[in-house]
Amino acid sequence: MSLLDSIHVFEDGIAGGAFETLAAADGDSLSIRDYGEGGKVTLISAWGADNATKCDFSIRSPLLHDNTRGLAWAHMFNPAQSGADGNPNVYLAEDDSQAYWRTDTLIAEVNGTAADDVAFTQLLWYEGANTPQAQMIGYEELEAQRVNTVGIRVSPAPPAATSTYGTSEAINADDDRLKANKRYAWLGLTTDLPFTTLALNGPDTANFRVACPGYRDEDVSANWFRGLAKALQIRCIPVIHSNNRGNTFTRLADVGGGTAPLIRLVLAELRD
Repeated sequence: MSLLDSIHVFEDGIAGGAFETLAAADGDSLSIRDYGEGGKVTLISAWGADNATKCDFSIRSPLLHDNTRGLAWAHMFNPAQSGADGNPNVYLAEDDSQAYWRTDTLIAEVNGTAADDVAFTQLLWYEGANTPQAQMIGYEELEAQRVNTVGIRVSPAPPAATSTYGTSEAINADDDRLKANKRYAWLGLTTDLPFTTLALNGPDTANFRVACPGYRDEDVSANWFRGLAKALQIRCIPVIHSNNRGNTFTRLADVGGGTAPLIRLVLAELRD
């Protein structure tokens, strides 16, 4: 059995000049879930943002390569790209991954410029006999079962001036066009404004937050989960039953807060 989960961390108005700890968003935790002996945990993507300048992100623990910096990524900020200046940047290629260990507690840190706002999201894949079962399929299953593609509008509101998640919105609140009694694979998203992270959760995700970046290259974001499933050869494409649409929610987090994009969930209708 398998599921996807995510960890979103942030800090508004960092001290700057040295590495400092980032706090997990409400409902998230830097403690890796423990589903018993034999369970596997894998980091399959990571992305982050700084609202004003460049910075350095770090994920460390005694169980990673080292507990000094561990996983570390230099974050590029490009002021020549107005409105898409590095919010977010994706740090792992879609065929890259990093093993994590159950019971471990990660330390997320940033080193940047004083007063900047920063945000960082990790996407994790859990697999094991005791792992709660989320509804997911792999790349081959998707290609064999897909019928139609549809873009469903969502517009969850972010907080006005902070980099954590805002209020939740059901996926049928703005656009209730999913057919009754159908399964839909969530491939990714498109957006009219770049933003850091959209998280989706509901009965079909085992109520875990599945995250996708609001990346400036929509060829990447629209194909997010499909691309990961194909590259990594794992079943990590979330499947949503249309009858659960009123109980499936999105939340938006954007570095610095305040961004209100129009987002389309890219969904593939699946054969019965």
